[in-house]
Amino acid sequence: LAQDGTLPRDRLLAASLDALACGFQAFRAGWFSRFHERLQPTLDERADHLTRYLHLLGSTTPATVSFACKALHALQKQGRLPCGLLLDHIEPALTVKTKATVTLALRLLGTAHREEPSNHERIALSVASSLLHEAGDVQQRALQLLHALYPEPATASAVVREAVAVAGDLIQPSLRAEFEPWAAGGLAMPACN
Repeated sequence: LAQDGTLPRDRLLAASLDALACGFQAFRAGWFSRFHERLQPTLDERADHLTRYLHLLGSTTPATVSFACKALHALQKQGRLPCGLLLDHIEPALTVKTKATVTLALRLLGTAHREEPSNHERIALSVASSLLHEAGDVQQRALQLLHALYPEPATASAVVREAVAVAGDLIQPSLRAEFEPWAAGGLAMPACN
């Protein structure tokens, strides 16, 4: 129907994204994300729907968050994802259980840092939340990105050091040495009685 002009493509693209925003369970949401991608949206069409993709980062369906991250990654590769907008919406994607999604979200933040290094504190605060992930490779990627942001952890603001220090008890044993400079430079956490 889109190919013969019966239905406008933009309506189908928008409707499929709006359906994903309804919070359907994965098996139902998957139909809409696959339909959206089968339409093969152009870069311009993706840019037109940037706000919808950003809002999908907050979906309760992990597969939908992953779908949104991939669409945003395509835009970012072409310089069409403003850093400020990404930082306003990325937080939920850093806390999903799916390792691949969190890793892609961290990659988006890494590229944002290279494009706009002046946002390093906001980026670091977002990265800190991914340290709470149970997977060691996610934590390692987050620590690598923090090191790129602050080669000397002691130079980070107290707010950033405190946000990173929160993850101290959850850091994988194999990453303790890499995390230690942050713990040493972070704020002391109150002892629990």
